[in-house]
Amino acid sequence: MLIKLRNPIQLLKRSTLANPASWMYNVFGNQTKSGEHVNEERALRLAAVDACVRIISTAIAKSPKYLYMEDAEGNLIHDKGNPLYFILSEQPTELYNKFNYDKLMLTYRLLWGNAYAYIHRNRYNEPEGLTVLYPWAVKPRFQSGKLYYQNTDTRYPEIPTILQPYELIHLKNISTNGYEGKSPIALHAETLGVTIASESYGAKFFGNSGIPSGFLQVPGPLNPQQAKLMKENWESQVSGEQSQSTAVLGSGAKYERLTIPPEEAQFLDTRKYGVREIAAIYGVPLHMLGDLERATFSNIEHQSIQFVSGTLTEYSTEIEWEEECKLLTKEQRMSHEIRYDFAELLKGDAQSVMNYAKDGLQNGIFSINEVRKMLGKNNVEGGDQRFINLQMLPIEQVSDFHMAQKGIETKEENKEIIGFIQRELNKYHIMNKANGN
Repeated sequence: MLIKLRNPIQLLKRSTLANPASWMYNVFGNQTKSGEHVNEERALRLAAVDACVRIISTAIAKSPKYLYMEDAEGNLIHDKGNPLYFILSEQPTELYNKFNYDKLMLTYRLLWGNAYAYIHRNRYNEPEGLTVLYPWAVKPRFQSGKLYYQNTDTRYPEIPTILQPYELIHLKNISTNGYEGKSPIALHAETLGVTIASESYGAKFFGNSGIPSGFLQVPGPLNPQQAKLMKENWESQVSGEQSQSTAVLGSGAKYERLTIPPEEAQFLDTRKYGVREIAAIYGVPLHMLGDLERATFSNIEHQSIQFVSGTLTEYSTEIEWEEECKLLTKEQRMSHEIRYDFAELLKGDAQSVMNYAKDGLQNGIFSINEVRKMLGKNNVEGGDQRFINLQMLPIEQVSDFHMAQKGIETKEENKEIIGFIQRELNKYHIMNKANGN
């Protein structure tokens, strides 16, 4: 299908400072009320933004991703015989492995709001690999009711300049048009501008040895040459290697500050506020950014679980659905699914893991080998059998087990044993009720 492209000169003419095109934003960034220009590269220099992007992208990248197939009994098993399994779980392309691919895609998604990967296919239209493209070099276009992508990434000349939706993996942030995600940096430019401005203010303040800017006031008039000499003399005493020495003012001169000191400007509170706002933008718990002001042992554990079940699951679900739609055929989607495994991230402390494994083992949920795999151990012979706590069996089965152990076969004795166990259970329930349990 051929699509008529708009005249790039006309697109350029419509770009103004009041309504900048994407290329202008990439170069100059958003001009915020704080006076700072904000774009993705500059925002990434903020420690909190860098930490949020690193924490989320690394957590997703280090979690295993598998292609599952549903067998005849309805069980999900690893479809290792499918060539797509290796692409998803190990190496999407010769340029990078699964970890690097996921990390790069999430970095672009978290900063630019869009991440793109070109799908290489063989002559049978089967996926052979994925190549990540620059998000600023790919532009979704919607024209005549059709969506296509304009690719200007010159690193890969073999990739076409006009791409159809089925040729790309496209991860996108919140969108108002449905086909292009909005950059979280652009959406929250004012918040980030304040944080950048506070960092710049702090750097300048300490670079000036903590001396606020101001002016020298003298009793009498000064000609320009005298004013220049006095200024140079003052700056030589309070800057550079002399910044911590004692300055001397003569001729009745008096220093008057102009800027507000950091404590009066609530400098530290502004910095804390900036970190908390950035954490809220990305859904990262504050304790992961080193802010332990309101942290306790119990709420840190709960927040860590919430981070996996909330933030990470949001991104992983987006990736899973997009890859299923673009990499699997309609027939395969009926029996296959792509899924991340966050079991390692949800383990918690050693005691919690052991209690979880013990409960699952005693209640027949896990086999011994499944528990050993969870703990990073190898399988043992006979470890695939599942067990259940004898006390949880129906009372008739308890009686049968007891009779088999003792060799009791008569019905009368069977009834007697059942009656005895029933009476003991009744006593147990009465005691629990009396104790309020």
